[in-house]
Amino acid sequence: GRCCKMSHSHSHGHWGDHEGCKDEEQGHASHRHHHSTRQKGLISMIFSYSTLIHVTYCTCITVAFFSILSFGSFYSAVLALIVWNVLAAVAFFWYFSVAGRYRLSLLLQQAVVVLIATLLFGSFPPRDDSSPFVERLVHLDLKGGVPSVSYLVSLFPLLKQHGATGLLVEWEDSFPYKDQFSVLPAPTMYSPVEFDAILDVATANGLSVVPLVQTFGHLEFLLKHPKWAPLREVATNSDSMCPSHADSLSVVKQLLDQVIEAHGDRLKAIHLGGDEVYQLGQCPLCAGKP
Repeated sequence: GRCCKMSHSHSHGHWGDHEGCKDEEQGHASHRHHHSTRQKGLISMIFSYSTLIHVTYCTCITVAFFSILSFGSFYSAVLALIVWNVLAAVAFFWYFSVAGRYRLSLLLQQAVVVLIATLLFGSFPPRDDSSPFVERLVHLDLKGGVPSVSYLVSLFPLLKQHGATGLLVEWEDSFPYKDQFSVLPAPTMYSPVEFDAILDVATANGLSVVPLVQTFGHLEFLLKHPKWAPLREVATNSDSMCPSHADSLSVVKQLLDQVIEAHGDRLKAIHLGGDEVYQLGQCPLCAGKP
């Protein structure tokens, strides 16, 4: 700047200064151009390197998504995949300090990689039923509030979709007992026709039905009736049966017989309930036993 302000009329020495100034400016320009080129090359190299890492990263996390997670619903899988990739992108941007101007490009790359991986995996795979448990039963406690048959018809496919293999059904007073036990069912009991319809729908959805029959505790639906009140462990409490009473085992067997008969050939297993017997050993027959 100092030399360039000198006029052409100055001495030869001054002109030489002017020529030197031009060379200096050209040197600065060349240095700036070289620095800019090197900076662009560095950015391009970093961006290309990040792209390669990012594509590999996206592929790995997408494969991991399909390998580790599984969903029965297409929409739940889509939502989970979106959340999965957003979190993965945030982690990538944070770890590699990706500048804001490159993030949109990387997100588009991620979307393309995820789309390709999804197509290669054949849309969303069915739920993986591999499990250390042979059976995965859903407990339906039907005493008290009894769901309608139409509700169960809509529920069973959903349970199957989420990995259930069967139903553990605690019928109690919703079961259509007959003969001497005809007083046991509640007013909201299932009729024999409805009972069969429930079993048919369960079978159609690939769900086994395992009836849960109480044999010791939780017998209020039986012991609240005067006919069976003498079988109580404690006279004022109708939840537990005295195991020492001469008629207790016979009554339990008769209950089981009706449940087994009603399930027919579809019955593969039965659950004998015997928990929460809080008054054990308190009746005169049991108190003296070791």
